[in-house]
Amino acid sequence: MRSMLSSGCVFLAVSALAGCASSPATGGAVVPLKRVRLYETGVGYFERSGAIPGDTAASLPVPAGHVDDALKSLVVLGGDQGVGRVVFDSRQRPAIARARAGLPADPDADIGFDVLLESLVGERVTLRTGARSVTGRLVGRVTEALLTEDRPNPAPRPHDDDEPDDDDEGVTASEVRNLAVVRTEGGGFTRLEVARLTAVLPLDQVVRDRFDQALRAEAARSGASARRLDVFSKGGADVTLGYLAETPVWRTSYRLVFGDDGKPQLSAWALVHNDTEEPWRGVQVELANGRPDSFLFPLAAPRYERRPLATPPRELSSVPQLLGTTPDGMWGDFTAGDEYGSGGLGLSGYGSGHGGGFARGRAGRHRRGQAGATSSDLLRLGDLARVDEAKGREAPTVFVYRGSTLLDLAPQRSALVPFLQRPVEADIISWFDGFSRVTGRFAVRFVNSGDTTLPPGPVSVFADGGFAGETMLDRLAPGERRHAPIAEDLDIRLERTSDRSSREPKRLVFRQGRFEEHYLQRRAITFTLSNRSGRAREVLIQLDAGRNAKVEGAPRITFDRERNRPLAGFDLPAGARDVGHSLVVVEGLHEVASPDALDVARLETLAQTMTLSDRNRKVAAAVAAERRRVQTADEALEKKKAEITQVEADIARLRGHLEAVKGETPATENPVLMRLLATEDRLTALRAERDELAASLTAAKRDVEAALAPLRPATET
Repeated sequence: MRSMLSSGCVFLAVSALAGCASSPATGGAVVPLKRVRLYETGVGYFERSGAIPGDTAASLPVPAGHVDDALKSLVVLGGDQGVGRVVFDSRQRPAIARARAGLPADPDADIGFDVLLESLVGERVTLRTGARSVTGRLVGRVTEALLTEDRPNPAPRPHDDDEPDDDDEGVTASEVRNLAVVRTEGGGFTRLEVARLTAVLPLDQVVRDRFDQALRAEAARSGASARRLDVFSKGGADVTLGYLAETPVWRTSYRLVFGDDGKPQLSAWALVHNDTEEPWRGVQVELANGRPDSFLFPLAAPRYERRPLATPPRELSSVPQLLGTTPDGMWGDFTAGDEYGSGGLGLSGYGSGHGGGFARGRAGRHRRGQAGATSSDLLRLGDLARVDEAKGREAPTVFVYRGSTLLDLAPQRSALVPFLQRPVEADIISWFDGFSRVTGRFAVRFVNSGDTTLPPGPVSVFADGGFAGETMLDRLAPGERRHAPIAEDLDIRLERTSDRSSREPKRLVFRQGRFEEHYLQRRAITFTLSNRSGRAREVLIQLDAGRNAKVEGAPRITFDRERNRPLAGFDLPAGARDVGHSLVVVEGLHEVASPDALDVARLETLAQTMTLSDRNRKVAAAVAAERRRVQTADEALEKKKAEITQVEADIARLRGHLEAVKGETPATENPVLMRLLATEDRLTALRAERDELAASLTAAKRDVEAALAPLRPATET
């Protein structure tokens, strides 16, 4: 940034100003920090408690970037609530603060002594060049050209005309000096060379304050710069104050340990960060497992309303028109407008945001071989998810984990803090994601048997005295279950021997302008399982079905809510080889199509399908006949459009030939003209035939919808 802070810190040379840094407002002792609650939305709740003596101030150290949040959320919670006021340094936009100090508003502008002197014109100053010091009122800055002493004025050379030559100069400048002109306290005038200035001291305290405010505004551009909120009490009080501030999001890391007794223990650790400049000493840290809304809002800086300017009917000026210009200068001299741009100093608004974690993607609802099939709402086979219904309890929207000990944490340090240790319901099983894999994977079946929601985070699993694998745990409410693969399982093999699917249409419906075919899809799968390990295994196979299904042939069925898929469970003894199994999965599905997309062959098949009602079959046959009429009319119309295109091309070609032989023969004897007229007559006839075919096609499409009408539900008739 090339600004007043990057230009050699000019204000160090403005001797009376206290350097380039501005100090925050000085208050009393800092109110001790007692409690910090961290949220997943990137904010933290800071709570301070202590005594505030009467008529003095106690301070809340808040970084500049957090002042708006603190002012928006500051709350008095405890004590006798004797807070009188909260005082803090006003925050100005740097451009405004620089403009008030007479400095360029552009943050990239260089600021040297010459620019500084321009801002002090008319003010009382002390200028110093080495041992010389001059005090007075600054008149301004002038530029002086020094003449070369050892070169005489060159004599003019003769020319054929009176135009001057570019080399003809009466004098040559060898140096340009910038001079500061001062009216001294004795009433005289003196000047000093700007390049030799070593110090500039404004004598008016108001002027010095404006420069100091400009520096403060520059410092405030960094959100980490120190600020204090000074809290005054009414006659002295013990108070508890709370406020929000931006904080790093706390994150969770789990360890799931299976002991020698096979009983699993879950430990959870939170990664917390003290990104402030204040040490935490004996602070109670709380971790909120929830996402309350929080937003940024500009509150601390002064804001100015834009008011309309009302002017008198006559445009009278407060200064003479020719005070600083001439009519010639007024002609064509235009200025650009507001140097900050339209609305450049106004409030730009605010935006809200919500913290985000991560969530594993749900599997799609497409069925094998049926890209457009979704679950039917008319064919009810049962809800497989009810087999594994959650055992959770009602709980608040935000859970809070409180550390068992108070935390000491230095500024800009982080800590891994344990916040949960308890037995859990968990076991390791073998997992197959469908029937396409030959070898399976180890997975942890995990149930949140506690009464609080577990936040998302990575899980490291330890079993048999060592590391077993890692996975990610999504947010888990009380009673919810997860199946999380952690490693390859090379001992369990699955061989699919057959896989046959059939489709049984059950109902045809026409609702909301769409044709629906509801059907049962039956899938019969045979396979073998082998266990080459010395331990018995529980095997879970994820099935390609949804909730609206039934499964036959599996010893037990559970449902994975995260993936929205049923799971078939099998017990496999140690050393078992090629154990055969058969599964039948029946699912209620439906497909949807617009009337214009109905396939005639499929409709004719439905008309012969005995699993449909007589009424459905008759409608399918009638719609098939009407759709065939539509196809015939559409083909005829496209053929007619192609003929018209060819005839239009012939007419264009004939017109070209006619233009080429124009004037050679009388019009009544020109064969090209005769052919052109005949072709135009044919085009007129073809266009009429096209319009008739288009009308027939429209009527045929209406007949299709009329044939579909008997399939409408009673609510649409």
